[in-house]
Amino acid sequence: MKILKRIVSLSIALASMVTMGGAQERKSKANFSFSCASWENVGSDQLYYLEGKPKKGETEEQSMERLKQVDLSEMTRSLNYAFEGGQKITFYRKTVAGVQPVNTATVPSSWKRVLFVFFPGEKKGSYKLMPLRDDRSHAPYGSYQFVNLSSLEINGGIGKTRISIKPKKNQIVKFTGDKSRSLNFGVWASVEGKKQWLQRNTLTYKPQKYLVYFFYPTVDARGRVKVKSKGIVEFRPSPVEGERLRELAATH
Repeated sequence: MKILKRIVSLSIALASMVTMGGAQERKSKANFSFSCASWENVGSDQLYYLEGKPKKGETEEQSMERLKQVDLSEMTRSLNYAFEGGQKITFYRKTVAGVQPVNTATVPSSWKRVLFVFFPGEKKGSYKLMPLRDDRSHAPYGSYQFVNLSSLEINGGIGKTRISIKPKKNQIVKFTGDKSRSLNFGVWASVEGKKQWLQRNTLTYKPQKYLVYFFYPTVDARGRVKVKSKGIVEFRPSPVEGERLRELAATH
């Protein structure tokens, strides 16, 4: 397990600048909106960010009164939160010694929506933070965002579209159509000079679905590095559901 955590942590450090898809946002005063997900179960750990705009003359102690908890569920998106504090966001943890910063990320001004994925850090209770561009204008519903966290070049295809992803890079594959359909999916990598299939199955295209699909390294019983996958999905909400989620996020 320690070997696996080191491999994943290294992958995240090198992949921290990966950019990927997102959703169009309503006009607001927020610098950007964001949602969160954790790579694995974080148990009862609770993280916070500073809600609202900093007030003129506000002290650091006063700013802590604006702390708002974020939901951190394993491979599941939280609600959307609005951030008005500029392009740099910090996540905090409350401890017996006071409020402590956990992670900070700087978001490009062109990103209007962000997905923050929290990976386990090297020390207990620490995280590696991966910010991913989440604007649907960048990767619309019906598309797939493939992220290669491994040290292998991954090749293959989905439907009639070729996939070729360098280590620590990503690729967006977009599909169109108003009906669901099956897509043949297969990816492979060259391991010790030999072609090794990583996955061969069928994925289902749905016009209202957006999927972030991670390839990540694991270690088998013999100590050999293998590549597995898992994903974070989002479905386009109906107008009524979208309004309900916005109201829930505002009061969460």
